[in-house]
Amino acid sequence: MVGTLAFLAGLAGVVLTVISSRVHADLPALAAGLTVSVNRTGELDVAPAGTVISASDLRAGARRHVTLRVRNQTGVPVGLQIRAQPRTGALDDVLALVVRARDRTIAEGSLRRLRRWSPVTLTLGPGRTAEVTVGTTLTRVPEGRGARDDITLELRARARDAAP
Repeated sequence: MVGTLAFLAGLAGVVLTVISSRVHADLPALAAGLTVSVNRTGELDVAPAGTVISASDLRAGARRHVTLRVRNQTGVPVGLQIRAQPRTGALDDVLALVVRARDRTIAEGSLRRLRRWSPVTLTLGPGRTAEVTVGTTLTRVPEGRGARDDITLELRARARDAAP
């Protein structure tokens, strides 16, 4: 009788372990959140401006993108560069960005890498506009619960000698 009770107790433990592992396997992975903002400068107009991407439940592989219209408001040709400035750095190594314009990649890499000004400069003539697409991909879910960051895309215009 004692042996039967011990066997049934052990069997119940095994069943509970299997059931609980299935329940945990079905739970979603932790998510990440981000906002991406961009602002106008004295030399460059950008539309849309302000918060251009907002996501609060990103899973690994999640992609977001936005197309910006950037216009040179000066009377001279300028070289446009871009960089990303995160508030916390929580997504530095898990968020990949790509910035493209005129069928060229302007900048590409991790959020950490894009803290520096883009190595490629896009030339905009006086009054000219270019569509700039910014794409983000969460490569993996960051460690820790509720990781999120607020990222500002900064635009810089430098005077050029000749129009494109």
